[in-house]
Amino acid sequence: MKMKQFYMFTLAVLLTVGVPDWSGGTSWEAEAAASTAANVPPAAENDIATVPASSAIQADAVQRVQMSHADLAWVPLFASREADQSAIAKTANFVNRLLKNAKPSTEQLVGEDAFFTTSVDVMLTDGTDIYLQFKDSKHVLIHIGEDNYIAQDATALKEFYELLAVSPQTDVSTLKPTIGQTVRIKGSDASNYEGTVRIFVETSGSSGGYMTAKGVDYPSKRALLVHTAPYSEARYDFQFTMPAYGEAIDGTFKPIAPGT
Repeated sequence: MKMKQFYMFTLAVLLTVGVPDWSGGTSWEAEAAASTAANVPPAAENDIATVPASSAIQADAVQRVQMSHADLAWVPLFASREADQSAIAKTANFVNRLLKNAKPSTEQLVGEDAFFTTSVDVMLTDGTDIYLQFKDSKHVLIHIGEDNYIAQDATALKEFYELLAVSPQTDVSTLKPTIGQTVRIKGSDASNYEGTVRIFVETSGSSGGYMTAKGVDYPSKRALLVHTAPYSEARYDFQFTMPAYGEAIDGTFKPIAPGT
């Protein structure tokens, strides 16, 4: 899997939290859709710099580190965060250890094998992507631009798991918001460096993704947008007052009424 494709699959993240019955007895859900906006446009495939397997990278050249497994994501590391500097330095050491022992390879993981493998994406400040796929507990496929390598390391996967934290569930101050009540939402599971978190309220029932003429993703045609907030470094922490009205998918404002 090339990194350009990898990012296309992660351009939108839906954060869903349940909201139990309102006073009218109707089950409601509040859904937070993180509409992502990458801070750095992905480089064209032919423009990605290549790094020989024998070359070492410096910690200060790492811009971001992202780890995932199927639909499970870990909290990304960013060079802009002082708290991430130690983990980024360890990541650079891991990558250098793998590159030192890497050999050219034509092996590729496709389909379910690619989806269910643990992967680590190390993005450098010069636009280089070093993409690691853990074939098993000992072998790592390394993709750098058009160059592919394989390395054997029995402890690398375990060390990455210890280094990066799984994104926790979104923390919501109350699951039974009433109109006029202050609600606080906190999380660290957005998929990009910065973007917008959107909070929706909708009646229970089947849902599907819909996009407005303005390019805003709605979780269903019944959903009402009640709040938007920015996020940065894949993290968000904000509060808002639960309104009496929300914006519908057609741009009109409709009342949030229990029992409807």
